[in-house]
Amino acid sequence: MSNSKRKEFMEKNKQQKGINRVHLIFIAIVVLGGFGLWFMLSGSGEGERQRLAGGNYFIGESRDYQGQVIGMDIIEHQVADGRISFPLSEVLDKELVYMVHRTRQGMEVPLMSYVSPEGRLVTAFAVCEPCLSLSFHMDGNELVCDSCGTRWHLNDLSGIAGG
Repeated sequence: MSNSKRKEFMEKNKQQKGINRVHLIFIAIVVLGGFGLWFMLSGSGEGERQRLAGGNYFIGESRDYQGQVIGMDIIEHQVADGRISFPLSEVLDKELVYMVHRTRQGMEVPLMSYVSPEGRLVTAFAVCEPCLSLSFHMDGNELVCDSCGTRWHLNDLSGIAGG
């Protein structure tokens, strides 16, 4: 074997020793992924879990919206102790209400609320997933986006058509 070939072979052999970039990137991803998983699962205690837990929001009577088309009405809300509240009487009177909550960071969060045909108070983000519209109406027992026409069931907000 000539000296140049031997030298070339030895240099290639030196490059393969030790940890290369691919290994370093893989190790970094595993470490960061493990840290992220630990962070997500550790939470900040039982207090936060209870705050985010749902409750029993049945109002005691079912609603039938068949044959009706109901637009959104804007209402005001209050914030106390980190909780958003609004009068149930306004939801019962206006049937589909809209409010915009401004966070402490200045972000605007559009919300809507209504009583489902099952009789449960529903409060949700008022943003159409396909087109990002903020305007809706009820058509019978369905929620309909005013911009693209996407439809959801009022009882559980499961999609029907559109998008």
